[in-house]
Amino acid sequence: MNYDNVIKLHSRVRHDVLGEGRVVKMNDRFTSVAFDGGEERNFTSEVFNTMGFFAIKEDNIDEVKIVNIRVKQLFDRLDYDIAIRPENCVSILSAPNGCGKTTIFKILNFIFNPNLKNFDEIKEIPFEGFECSLSNGCTLSLCRKRTANCLAEDECDTVFSITDADNRIQEICYLDTGADEHPAYGCYDGTASGDAEYMNRIIALRNRRFFSMIESAIIEKHCMTDLDFIVANRLQKEYVLKNKKYPRASASAESEKVDYLKFACDEMLSNIINWRERYNSLSEIAKSKLPSMYVAAADDLEITFEEFEQRWNNYHRELSKFYELGILESREALIEADKLKDAFEHKKTFLLTYLDAFEGTLAPLQENYAKLKLFADIFHKRNEITRKRILFTPGGIEIFSHGKKIDMNCMSSGEKNDFVMFYRLIFDTSLGGIVLIDEPEISLHIEWQEEYLDRLINICEMNKLQAIVATHSPNIVNYHFDLFVDKR
Repeated sequence: MNYDNVIKLHSRVRHDVLGEGRVVKMNDRFTSVAFDGGEERNFTSEVFNTMGFFAIKEDNIDEVKIVNIRVKQLFDRLDYDIAIRPENCVSILSAPNGCGKTTIFKILNFIFNPNLKNFDEIKEIPFEGFECSLSNGCTLSLCRKRTANCLAEDECDTVFSITDADNRIQEICYLDTGADEHPAYGCYDGTASGDAEYMNRIIALRNRRFFSMIESAIIEKHCMTDLDFIVANRLQKEYVLKNKKYPRASASAESEKVDYLKFACDEMLSNIINWRERYNSLSEIAKSKLPSMYVAAADDLEITFEEFEQRWNNYHRELSKFYELGILESREALIEADKLKDAFEHKKTFLLTYLDAFEGTLAPLQENYAKLKLFADIFHKRNEITRKRILFTPGGIEIFSHGKKIDMNCMSSGEKNDFVMFYRLIFDTSLGGIVLIDEPEISLHIEWQEEYLDRLINICEMNKLQAIVATHSPNIVNYHFDLFVDKR
């Protein structure tokens, strides 16, 4: 099976980019990706689907958004037709307790992230049908119905289907994966223990095939997008830890709750070390090239002092941004401002060569500045009363209160929840993805709730996210009544 869509392959654990290419084959055992450089690599389905690798269609990044959600007989009694305006980067879903807001999020989470943990969360939920219509004209559906594979009279199959813009339907039945025909599993030996072991292996294989076939269909129809579900208990995030080295491992492994605050701090420390190493490496290269660049430079460069001064000040303004954030240690300017003009008149060629060599060294830091600055601004604004400040230092994220460094665990539960939620939204979501946020008001002061949506809109615009928020709080809504979804 061939796929037309170009994807970018990431690791959500290490946040590095493996490369861009095309999915050329996908089945229940492995996924083959042909990278742009000509290399073709095979990833086992276990690795590709559950260890943190995910695909984003680069030329479709602004296209795949949710425009409608329909649910039939949720809890055997509720029907919903929820119209979402894709032009709004944030939508608000509100309903009384027990009406299925979180359940709708769980079903969406499974459809876009088909794995065992997400399947276990929805397989016992009573509903007849679920449809999610996308902005590219496709509809992703999940339903419970009797099929030819159902043996017992009261048995229902779980069926995923995808309908494209031309109304062509592809249907995938859970009980029709052919797992019982796999030669490696043979037949059970007639004993009770052998029967149970055999059935467990069949179910495990059927699960993997079902999940892989869903993901394959979504990629083929150009519906692949990253969806992240931020649950109400944000301080803990559930990962499957088959191998303790990786926060995500096998879908068949037991899951474990991880302290997301520590995870975020460890991840940021790793990122800061990486950014500084790249910056230092480019700086060392610039230093080594500077003499030869100076020798080769022309002595009669036609540039005015005003033009030079603008470049010089821009470079040092960029440096000062990272001094302020804490990523770089502040140092005195090479030349005092009042002596710059005199230095330019006598050493113009050297100063211009210096700028040519060093201006590009800031690129690894500049790539991430907007996110770091937005996160710091949100933290500082929401902690004005306690006068807490945040720095991104070579030692990781550091919190200061009244100028004194404090331990991260000294923050209140509300501060921790706020920290984790905005960290995930800014740094742990994918460009152009979808994020579901359940009850953001938990543990938040009323003033923090009232400005929450303004902050969320800023983040969504920066990361090109579509956010759907489930809330009971009028303070979260504040004056954003236009963001309510039309729920019929």
